[in-house]
Amino acid sequence: MHHYLTTEKFKRVNAHYAKVMERDEILGGLFSCWIHPSYTPPWSEFLLAPVKRPLRIYRRRVASVLQTIIRLKLLRVYRYYCWKGGYSFFKGSTRGNPRLGADDLKASLLGLLNVSLEGRGDEDTGGADIRRARLALRTVVNAVNRSKRFAESVSPDCLELFRALLRVPELRTETFAALVALSRSMRIVCGLEDSYTTLIGELALLWESQNVSDSDRSWLSALVSIHLEEDFGFLSGCFGDLSSDEFTAILHITEVLMDSSHNEAITKVHVNNISFCVDLLERILHDFGEGIASERRLAYVEQSAYCIEILASAALRESEFSAPLLDRPVAVEMIVDILESVLDAQWLDENEEQADLSVQTHPDRPQKVPDVRCARVRDCPRLTALSAAVRDSPMEVRATLKCAAVRAIGNFCCERPALRIAAGSKGAVLAILRCARLTENDRPFIVQWSIAALRFLCLGCPDNQRIILEMDQKPTGVIDRQKLLKELGIEVEVDPASGAVRLLNRSGNH
Repeated sequence: MHHYLTTEKFKRVNAHYAKVMERDEILGGLFSCWIHPSYTPPWSEFLLAPVKRPLRIYRRRVASVLQTIIRLKLLRVYRYYCWKGGYSFFKGSTRGNPRLGADDLKASLLGLLNVSLEGRGDEDTGGADIRRARLALRTVVNAVNRSKRFAESVSPDCLELFRALLRVPELRTETFAALVALSRSMRIVCGLEDSYTTLIGELALLWESQNVSDSDRSWLSALVSIHLEEDFGFLSGCFGDLSSDEFTAILHITEVLMDSSHNEAITKVHVNNISFCVDLLERILHDFGEGIASERRLAYVEQSAYCIEILASAALRESEFSAPLLDRPVAVEMIVDILESVLDAQWLDENEEQADLSVQTHPDRPQKVPDVRCARVRDCPRLTALSAAVRDSPMEVRATLKCAAVRAIGNFCCERPALRIAAGSKGAVLAILRCARLTENDRPFIVQWSIAALRFLCLGCPDNQRIILEMDQKPTGVIDRQKLLKELGIEVEVDPASGAVRLLNRSGNH
């Protein structure tokens, strides 16, 4: 059933356009269809015109009507026209119905965006301007969703208009929806423009802004999701073109998309974007070893956390990302190195606090011999530099990086014996054990993640089981070795003659 305006409502809302309708028979015919329910929908009135006029003249006349609608702010007509079926003018000729030219479509899109920005400085008509602007943007969304040709009419001239619309908080929902609708065409047509890169960066920062609602943030997530799936160089391009803050925000959005699942729908990401995260971790470690600019140190730490979170989620999708992640050990080995640096930073902080406390409160008591610093971090320049950067980072970022590394190691090793051995040879077992102690600055579930990761590291891996068996059994009160071995399903026996502990092979342990 078609929806029509009643005569009374039509006259009440559009009385001031009566003279315009009298002067233009086509525009008047369009409005007359809204008054009388016995008429077919408005676009059928246009279909009668080619009988009386040459097709070329008719096409120009239709374009003129559309531009007149835009110019006169008759956007309710235009939106209805696009929504109910008039989009056939955008799609192509059928049964004598001509299609608009590319220039006409481009002018229509630019006209609608300009309407949304008109009158922004007039306080007296602010409310009317907002309503008209919303209607114009919704018209864009309707037309783009109905017509591929209209979507392809986007041009670089639209970029600055969209950037201006982002600065109007009342229009953000409609602006975000229009950007999502145009995202595929805009990426192809405008992808090489500097303004497009700037627009992506501004959208990423808006996603992290406290002034954006969750519903609006979901539009931005959808926009990034489209790029992650269809643009194999999206993350690498953002790394090269965006500022550190903007690129960090892009990684944050990607991490949320990879970690979330709505109605069993999984965000699709091109495998090259996942491979880039591995390459980025390698780049970060290399830069720390070669010396890094001070302004990038803290940004690198936060980017490392988001990259590892992305890889942790990707590791569970073996069928999609097996080649860049699970078929080679480089990713899990780098994550173990980063975790060691985080633990080294934590160790340095704790030793400084204990030293200051003992000097102030108990100067006459014997001093406790401090634990020895991890030799692998101490003797490796890049890990030492990373540890120093972690110490300078906010505590929330440090906790995120630590928990992300533990989670990633567990996900990588859960079904890959080769990765268990590779991670264990890098010291992952003892590093994970150190994470099983909850501190006041840790994430709430770090202990549970550590237990799960340790189980995945040790089950079916005698090499990693032996590491637990041979570790120094000191009464730290943190690790009960016998209880831990029992929980992991590992049995040991003590030689009564020598007192040596020996691992017993059980079915399932290979």
